[in-house]
Amino acid sequence: MTDFPIYATTKVGQIKRWSEKLPDANLALLGRDLQVGDIFFLEFDCANGLEEAATEMGQPIPPTRIHLSGRRFDHYVFRQTVRSLMLGNRGAKREGKEWFSLRMHNRYVLGPGSIHPETGNVNLHR
Repeated sequence: MTDFPIYATTKVGQIKRWSEKLPDANLALLGRDLQVGDIFFLEFDCANGLEEAATEMGQPIPPTRIHLSGRRFDHYVFRQTVRSLMLGNRGAKREGKEWFSLRMHNRYVLGPGSIHPETGNVNLHR
């Protein structure tokens, strides 16, 4: 389903109807627009990823909402700033594997309550 962004909604009634029709479906959290104040996600595919990055850059870890993925890695939810908007959707690899990805415009992460297709673990709010 490549055109999923046009169906995304925050309307509670529509989400309830979808949940009744597809009770086993996962919930995606979508970074839609590219404006200051919109949300974006910083997803790490390794343990302690943000801690390592913050240490490398000599920066503190900002307080934010954190979700624990089905693979038990962290997804951080942030509000866009002028600086984050300049970064756009991107990722980086370390040792041949994805280290992190910034997910903004029409990119998503699975939300809390979703079931990871490979591990069977439920995504959680930390």
